[in-house]
Amino acid sequence: MTVTSTNWVLTRIVALDEVRPGLAGQYLRASSERRQVIAAYLASGEPFTDCPHYEADLLACGNHDDILSAVRGSAPTGYRAALARVGHRVQPRRFYIYLRALLASHQANDVLNVLSQQPSVDMARLRVMRILPRPIRTPRVVAIHRDIVAARQTAKLFRLMIENGVDETALAQAIRQAETPGDLMRCWRRWVERLNFPKPPIPAQSFYRPILTGSDLKAAALAFRNCMRRFLSDALDGRDAFAVFSAPEQEIVVHMRQRDGQWFLEGCHARGNRPVVASAARAATDFAHAHGITKFERKRSSVGRWEPLREMIARWEFDHEMETGWG
Repeated sequence: MTVTSTNWVLTRIVALDEVRPGLAGQYLRASSERRQVIAAYLASGEPFTDCPHYEADLLACGNHDDILSAVRGSAPTGYRAALARVGHRVQPRRFYIYLRALLASHQANDVLNVLSQQPSVDMARLRVMRILPRPIRTPRVVAIHRDIVAARQTAKLFRLMIENGVDETALAQAIRQAETPGDLMRCWRRWVERLNFPKPPIPAQSFYRPILTGSDLKAAALAFRNCMRRFLSDALDGRDAFAVFSAPEQEIVVHMRQRDGQWFLEGCHARGNRPVVASAARAATDFAHAHGITKFERKRSSVGRWEPLREMIARWEFDHEMETGWG
């Protein structure tokens, strides 16, 4: 039999069944907890090759605590209780080694608190728990992360927001109140508005207002009815910057983008994607040029035949957000 991550226990049991016939059948009929206890024992080390009869007798007749402590002495507190929550399906061997190590570590109390309130325990749940930063590693927050990718995203966003200046205690408290993935997403949207963008390429003037925060970006997107909100992550990374330029003829949004360490004027936009008054565009361009920011000249047009559809879709998406809310 080829040993896989799911049948490795049965492979060992079949071998021991040769010295104690009936052990394999007893194992297959065993309760979920006993199956997990046996798996945890077998995962702990190599079999007692010099006394296979002892090992077979232990797995056939020993109680759960005796089996768990037979290899490395006393099992960690809560180990058996955690195994009882795993269910009927045997996990990969590394799961039992990892679980035992966690319950033997200095964070055992936190681990027990989280695992005791999970609907089930498996390798993915252990990894999610370990990935999440300690301030938000609560039973409920762990439970609403259904996979490792989501946990990594949460951990990274949490650290990035702290680095951006967000109050860690307040943010952690808000995240801990989430009860569903949707609650967590809404929490992120609210806190995004508190994020600060890097230093703008041109300082503020009486007629020129840089967009400096997530809240500013949201307000400007709503006021001008355009899709600049899509550039939130780029603005946070310092790749794009926006400002409101007030000309006598028209108030417009100035979009700048950084390429190879140099800022360029990407474009000017009026409210609701209406045409920009030529004199207002010239005034904004001259102002940017006076601060060393020139218009970026593309070698070839990036506009395809379907460009009108791109703009229409952007308006559709914006109208949807106007109806359902943003943040």
